[in-house]
Amino acid sequence: MSDITVPVLIVGGGGCGLTTSILLSEHGIDHHLVERHTSTSHLPKAHYLNQRTMEVLRQVGVADSIYEVGTPPKNMGKTRWVTSLGGDGELDGRTLYTLESFGGGRLESAYAVDSPCPSTNYPQIRLEPLLREHAEKRAPDSIHFGRELVSFEQDE
Repeated sequence: MSDITVPVLIVGGGGCGLTTSILLSEHGIDHHLVERHTSTSHLPKAHYLNQRTMEVLRQVGVADSIYEVGTPPKNMGKTRWVTSLGGDGELDGRTLYTLESFGGGRLESAYAVDSPCPSTNYPQIRLEPLLREHAEKRAPDSIHFGRELVSFEQDE
C-alpha cells in the first residue's frame, strides 16, 4: 500500500462527498475522495433539493444538468394526503387535504423573491451518479470508488 499525501481527504462518495469534491475543484484545492463501494448508492434516499442547495450547485455549474432531468416545478407545487394510492373501494383514492408547497401556486412569487433558483425534486439515487460525473470531470485522478480508508495520519 502506498502513502498518499493530500491537503484534503474526503471519505465517502455520496451527495455530500461528491459535492465537496466539486467545490474544492472549483477553488483549485487538491483533494482525494475514497468510497468503499464500487459505485454510487443503489438504494432510495432523499429526493428534494431546496433553493439553497440549488444555489450552491448553480455556482459550480451543476444546477442546469439537474433541472434538465428533475421534476418540473409545475409538477411539484402541491402536497396531497390521500386515503390510498390505488384501489376502487369506497374509501380508496379520497383526498383528505391538499397544501400548496415547494414554491407552487400562491407560494411561487414568495419563493421567487427568496432565490433565483427554484427547488426541484430529483432522487438521490439518480443525483449521485450525476454529481460523480461532474466531480470526475473536474478531478479525474482524485475520485476513487472501490477503495476503503483503513487508517490515516494527520500532521500539522
